[in-house]
Amino acid sequence: MGQLIRALILFLGGTLLLAKSHLAYFHLQLFEKEIKQYPFFDLIYQHHPKAFKLFLSQAKNQLADPDKIAMQSFKLVNQIFPHHLQSAPNDAILHYLKATHTLYAYLYKTQPEAIFTLERPNHFTPWQDDPLLRNHLENLLKSKHTILKKAPLPSSPLLPEKKHLKLIAAFFATLSPHTPFCDLKLILHFYDQLLSLDPTQAGEIVRYMAYLKALRHTP
Repeated sequence: MGQLIRALILFLGGTLLLAKSHLAYFHLQLFEKEIKQYPFFDLIYQHHPKAFKLFLSQAKNQLADPDKIAMQSFKLVNQIFPHHLQSAPNDAILHYLKATHTLYAYLYKTQPEAIFTLERPNHFTPWQDDPLLRNHLENLLKSKHTILKKAPLPSSPLLPEKKHLKLIAAFFATLSPHTPFCDLKLILHFYDQLLSLDPTQAGEIVRYMAYLKALRHTP
């Protein structure tokens, strides 16, 4: 069971790596007990009990369907994480950016469509698991956990400089559902640009982007 929960946790780094063959045998109570043992989920439970309760109620009727459980988990993280990211300190954001960039650079060489899944969650493509990928996902999850821990309460971020607002607008335009094709190199280049900036400027951009995303999701 622990191995399956671990696979689900790794999914929260941005994938659907699930041990499908055993999920149907989980009881909801055992699922809830084991998932709370992981710091990431425990923080969500502590800070967003209503969202966590809704997640469990949805999981109750979907334990036999790993894809639906995975998507509900992804939705939970996408709903919660931006609210913390918008008030995260620069050092935590830098760690998050580096972990994301490392993962994306690896995926670009091995399974590039997975990047598209991460940036546009409604566009799902199956992933191939491997030990190095899991290592990168664990690092990303650790960075997200740090942000949830260091930034428990959301706050309104500062407005970035005009040139950085243009950078944000261009990135969101690339990911628009109305854009039929997304150049994955543009996504990597965007993260390259963020990492090339002063950590304070990069932090302002990421916090503002998280603020925009959080407006669409109320935990």
